[in-house]
Amino acid sequence: MPRQPLSPPIGRSFARVREVAQTFLLLGSLAFGGPFAHVALMEQWLVKRFQWVSAEEFLQLLGAASLLPGPTSTELAMYLGARRAGILGLVVAGVCFLFPSALLVTFFAWSYVHAHTLPFLQDGLFWVRPAVLVVLVQAIEQLAPKACPTVTTLLLAAAAFGAEILGTGEPWVLLGTGLAAVAIKRISFHRKAHLFCPWVWILAFQKTPWLPLAQPAKSTLFFLFLKIGAIAFGSGYVLIGFLQTEFVHRHHWLTERHLLDAIAVGQITPGPVFTTATFIGFLLNGLPGALLGTAGIFLPSFLYVATTRRLLDLIEKNDIACDFLEGIRAASFAIITAATVSLTRSALAGPISLTIFLLVATLVWLVKINVNLLLSISLAAGILISLLRTIFLPSH
Repeated sequence: MPRQPLSPPIGRSFARVREVAQTFLLLGSLAFGGPFAHVALMEQWLVKRFQWVSAEEFLQLLGAASLLPGPTSTELAMYLGARRAGILGLVVAGVCFLFPSALLVTFFAWSYVHAHTLPFLQDGLFWVRPAVLVVLVQAIEQLAPKACPTVTTLLLAAAAFGAEILGTGEPWVLLGTGLAAVAIKRISFHRKAHLFCPWVWILAFQKTPWLPLAQPAKSTLFFLFLKIGAIAFGSGYVLIGFLQTEFVHRHHWLTERHLLDAIAVGQITPGPVFTTATFIGFLLNGLPGALLGTAGIFLPSFLYVATTRRLLDLIEKNDIACDFLEGIRAASFAIITAATVSLTRSALAGPISLTIFLLVATLVWLVKINVNLLLSISLAAGILISLLRTIFLPSH
């Protein structure tokens, strides 16, 4: 079936804008389970139930969102809002979809900061960290077939993984892999092996300075999240690699345990995983930091969707652009994998953590229980055990 062009919005009335706001506030409150679950929920509601778009249009908009950096499910919400109520619908859909998540994450961040008076919360998060590792491993498993469908993309991902482990930096890894993918498609087979030579040059930039600071100023925090939101291609989970590099390794504002806890909160709340930035912003600069982190990481998505609504059909038909994006997807997969490997030591800090990880992994892969449900159960179990210990063993 030939692709249909992205048609203009079908209505701009206030009634439609209000309808978009109500729909995406509700979707944002119910969208548990990560980006794949968000997309399925939107398809169920907006194609089958409310019939805002046809199944073909929905897939076309999903494909367009997948081409952009940033959170795919949030950008899909923006496209659907624009289709329903124009540019105002785009803004309203995006804000309303992420608002419930940002609000809940801010509450969790406040509780986390005051955890010295709430020790049971820390104990609950201790139980959640190994389960978060299962979430990341499952994301790698689900993304692998799409990110590395050929031997060439698998080799590109392997090279990107090596560069990421060596500390090259995500922007260079993404750019280098994308350019290598374009070049591979345009030379003869016997010369393809030489295309991995660019990594020698990219590795030279592995210590690129990024204005190291003793503590994050509010403007620095905003622009750092703005940069991440502008270049974080792939799944929402690729965000983890960027956060680890910038906040843990480069600036040392967070520990890996803080990052794992931020990821955990992003997983147990509805809405986009990118609201992990809200949590980190609050940890570093309170409520202003939460607002700036949220605004910074999502602003590029609003700009991308607003400026490309009518151009993506042309981009998808451009061979060079498609090859570059194929390389970007392979690099994004490598970044997620490298971050997961790096976080393993912090997540599995002892025999109890290892036991929790193995139990959750068994329930996910053999019993087929939803991993996000297990995250909530792990948190509840940790809190309950902490409270019982406080009641029955007060001396400890």
